[in-house]
Amino acid sequence: MRSGLIAVLCLLTVAPAAHAASIAYVDGGDVWLSSLDGSKKVRLAAPVVNSAGKTEKWLAVAASDGGRIVAARNEPGKISRSSWFKVWEPDGTSTVEGPLNSPGGWTIYVYPLGFDITADGKHLVY
Repeated sequence: MRSGLIAVLCLLTVAPAAHAASIAYVDGGDVWLSSLDGSKKVRLAAPVVNSAGKTEKWLAVAASDGGRIVAARNEPGKISRSSWFKVWEPDGTSTVEGPLNSPGGWTIYVYPLGFDITADGKHLVY
């Protein structure tokens, strides 16, 4: 995906009072966090090489009002059930990661078409 186009699905977050507002975005398959004016940038994650040796780029990112950030990744050309997500806390630590699940059945899902996290940062929606 084009890096300029990938910045969609980004939400502004207000960090704790000691920090400026920021924006989370995907550029070149990496997850980034930046101040609104772009003067400070931090890379949260680079593409992941899976057990088969294939590179999984980060495809979508969202942020809650409290600063929690979530991103989804997948190997290009793979089905949605191969998608994974990771959550970062406002301090940059990450404790939650796992597959994007869907109900079982005969339907083949194509997701995430839309990707978001609730304002309180407690629920992932896709």
